[in-house]
Amino acid sequence: MNVPKPGHAATRGLSALVLCGLLAAATALAQPAARPERASRLIGQEVPAGDGGQLRLHDIVVQAGTGTLLHGVAAGDQPVPLERLGVQGPGASPAPGERRAAVRLREVVGARLANGNGDPIGGVEDVVLDFGASKVDFVVVRFDKEWLGTPKRVAVPWRALLGRSGEGTWRLDADPARALSLPELPREQLQRIGDEAVAQDVHRKLRQTPWLRSSQSGLQLEAD
Repeated sequence: MNVPKPGHAATRGLSALVLCGLLAAATALAQPAARPERASRLIGQEVPAGDGGQLRLHDIVVQAGTGTLLHGVAAGDQPVPLERLGVQGPGASPAPGERRAAVRLREVVGARLANGNGDPIGGVEDVVLDFGASKVDFVVVRFDKEWLGTPKRVAVPWRALLGRSGEGTWRLDADPARALSLPELPREQLQRIGDEAVAQDVHRKLRQTPWLRSSQSGLQLEAD
């Protein structure tokens, strides 16, 4: 019994598919893994402009409830696409006519923190971004000695921020007992957050310390 051989067109098509697969694999291997980035380090840096020049990054905008990255901001509120910041994930693309509650990270980094009762408890030192997943990785906060009994820097999830509480102040879902149970985040570890081992250690500690009460749902803001 004679088995018909595949035609030249079919053979060429199969070869093209194999070649495309090899090229895609090579591209993925050549692409550097996205590392965590600190918002405080990125804001103020120059990023590529569409005309081949440079733009100074003034801000980064994220979705309020989820912490998904939306876009950067240059002078004159000019939007900067995420890929120019080095973001590898897709980010969030709103549907036509959709408005989303957004937060500018310059309003968060350096802000004061208050608890649900409005008592001052500390401040936000930084916001760490996951460029691979296009979202906020975690928020670095420092609790005041006056509130906690000892100054302490920790990492908390983005959803632990509950919204603005007056000018320059944000509410944080926090109480002293829970804050004392959180592992310390040393400054030198924060400065090395781009190291994979350091980032994994922070994530492990976050997983071991559940943060939110079931009654809380994270940032609830009006759309800009």
